[in-house]
Parts: sequence; C-alpha cells; structure tokens
Amino acid sequence: MSNLELTKKQEELVDAYCLEMLKNGVKCGIKTDRTAAEHIVKTLYAKDLDMPHGPEKIVFVDSPDAAIRIIVESEKIKPQEVVNHILFLNLWSWWVAYYHAGIHILGETQDVEKDLIDDLNEYESFIKQIHAIIPCEKVCFVIEYPKVISLVNNDLEVFKLHKEKGKAVEYQDGTGFCWLNGVEVPDWIAETDVDKLSVKKIIAETNVDIRREGLRRLPLEKVLKATKAKLLDQVKDLKKGKHWDYQLYDLDFGDGKKRVCLRMYDVASGAYPIERVDDNCKTVLDALAMRDGEDTYRAPSIRT
Repeated sequence: MSNLELTKKQEELVDAYCLEMLKNGVKCGIKTDRTAAEHIVKTLYAKDLDMPHGPEKIVFVDSPDAAIRIIVESEKIKPQEVVNHILFLNLWSWWVAYYHAGIHILGETQDVEKDLIDDLNEYESFIKQIHAIIPCEKVCFVIEYPKVISLVNNDLEVFKLHKEKGKAVEYQDGTGFCWLNGVEVPDWIAETDVDKLSVKKIIAETNVDIRREGLRRLPLEKVLKATKAKLLDQVKDLKKGKHWDYQLYDLDFGDGKKRVCLRMYDVASGAYPIERVDDNCKTVLDALAMRDGEDTYRAPSIRT
C-alpha cells in the first residue's frame, strides 16, 4: 500500500466496508444455504486440494463438536487433531476486507499477485455464505452458523469475544467456545459461578492470559483470603492516574512455595486484575521492571 493520505470519501467508503465485514464475522442465528455451500466446498477442493470433483459427500452439522465426534469415532484419532483443521471461513473477513479495500476501494494493485486480485471477489462471496468447514478427503463437514456470538459491550470495532457464565460462541446443540476479553479459556473458568471458582486452580494455570482472565473474575478479597496473602509492598499516587495504584502480595497455598502477584489497574478493562510476577520480586518497582524486561524500572515519560 502507498503512503498517500486517504481522501474524505475514501475514508467513508473504507469505514463503511469495514463495518459490513465486521458484522459478517459475527453473523449468527441463520441457516446455511445448502446449494451455495456445496458450490463453495467443491470450488475450494478444486483450487486448494487439487480435487476437481470435490469430496464424495458433504455433511451439514450443527457444530464443530458434532463433526469432531463423527471423525474421531470413524478415524480413531484424538479430537485435538481434528480441531486444528476447522476452517472458520467467515472469520477470514478481516483478511479479505484488508485486501479488498486496498485493491477495489483504494485502487492499490502494485506488487499484488494477479491471482489474488482475480480470486478476491470470489473469496469475499464465500465468507459471506458459510461459517466453517472441516475438509476431509472423502467427506467435507459444513458447520451451521452459531446460535449466539457475544462480544465485549457488543462492540464490533473492539471485536473481543466475551461471555461470563456461558459460551461466547454457542451453537444450536449447546456446544461452543468460551472466551473472556478476547482470550479463549477452558469452559470451567468462564461458566463456573464466581463463588464456586477455585483460586488455587486458576493460579495453577500455566497460560498467563487464561490465568489473568480467571483471576479477573474473582473479587480481590476472595483471592487474598483463599491464599492467606501477605502484603509485601504498595505504591499509590492517584494524582498520576489510576495506573499508579499497585499492591504486591505473597500468596500462601500452604505448600511451602512462594507465589508473588501484582495487583494493578488495567486500562483496557477498567478493572484491577492480579498478575503473577517473578517470585524474587520484593517491591512493586521490582515487579514493574520485570514486566518491562528491565533491571530497574523506568516510568514512561508523559508528554503534555
């Protein structure tokens, strides 16, 4: 793409197109057009799998889970091996929108492969008519649109999948995927009532993003009480802003291991989550330096 500034008209066209494509990415509660889906599957098989006649059979299912169960039972393989092959076509919207807006709205074709330009309109049509497929050699599973897709504050532009006490993406058969603030999490973290969530189980989670989202669901008081937390250090200067409100705790699980966590303000969510830091941290500034990959913490300069 060139570095030229967009005209007002171009900005309006791009914004309108982007909104249209974002809406497509969360389309739900509708039935897939069978005829259109069969044409799309056969075309994709011919182009991408070198199978001009397509699969022997096309099967429509209510959810990825339904298709995975069939494949696992038939092929005697692990479910995760199938999960990795699910193609969520409508979630390609961002990719198609990026190139379509550049080529067709802004006229930017320099260094763009001709095949991509020729195929772009067809791909755009595909992602607007089908949700997901699992392409196998003899059978292609076409997955129906979800019943519900939930976003943070229903904000398309932020586009973060999120739902507490439920699935952010839920299919007609009740199966789906749990997400919190744009992070895919195990079902139990999103769906368990807060008063029944295990603090120790969440902190034992090795994925830092999942652990953060799990702890974010819990009241601070519950975390501190469950772990017999000891306050190691705190820094609070609200004149500099909410982000200058930190507490460093040592959490005790009764197993003799030290677990140090930093409570701080999260600008994106407006909440005060707890985050694991290096257990050698003794002060808030130690923890902030560790998070920034520094030996000594240096506060960012504020320009006025």
